[in-house]
Parts: sequence; structure tokens; C-alpha cells
Amino acid sequence: MAKLEYAYPITAVHGVLDRKSKFGAAKRIARNQEGESKPFSVRYGQRISQPSADELAARARFKAVAAAIKVRKLDPNKTRTDAAAFKEQSTYKTMYAYLWHVCGDEYDEALAEANAEG
Repeated sequence: MAKLEYAYPITAVHGVLDRKSKFGAAKRIARNQEGESKPFSVRYGQRISQPSADELAARARFKAVAAAIKVRKLDPNKTRTDAAAFKEQSTYKTMYAYLWHVCGDEYDEALAEANAEG
């Protein structure tokens, strides 16, 4: 991503700037640790470079954890135990965030065991 610096009198740019290149700009809603909403640029369209091995691993983890959460929410026994465990903790504000943490840890442990074996 490119860093945007605005020249006077422009203070902000939002949306697609050029239809041919599909270049766009926006400002983050969430503030960073310094309390700033950073502007950023985006190029819409197809990706030019190939995804790295780390990015593919992150995509696989995301997909596997999301599927595990979906299955876990349908199991009545795990739903009861998860609800009780969620009430006892104070780190995660939502049940979904808590389940994401639990299923993510399970995925990481299974991946570590698979890497240790082979």
C-alpha cells in the first residue's frame, strides 16, 4: 500500500479515483494506538503477484478455523461447555471471538503435531 499525503486544499479522498486503473483511496475507521485514522490506497482488480507460502498458510488456517467453529456451534454438548467456559473468562467480549481462539489453538496444536510426526 502506498502512503497518501494530501496537498492543500485537499484534505481527504474517498472511493475510486480512476476507472481505468481502479485506484482508490480511503481512511480507516478504526484508530491506531496513537489515535490516528490513517489514510490508505487500494488498487482494485486482479492480483499481479502470487501469494506467498505464509499467506497461503494463513488462508488455510482461517478456512479451517471458520469451519471448525461452524461445526462446534452445532454440537449441543460443546455448546454447553463452551458457554460455561466463556462465562468464566474475561478476555474475549463475544462468544464468537472466544470460539475463534479455542478452535485456533486446536488447529495450531494439530498442525504442530502433524509437523512433528512427518
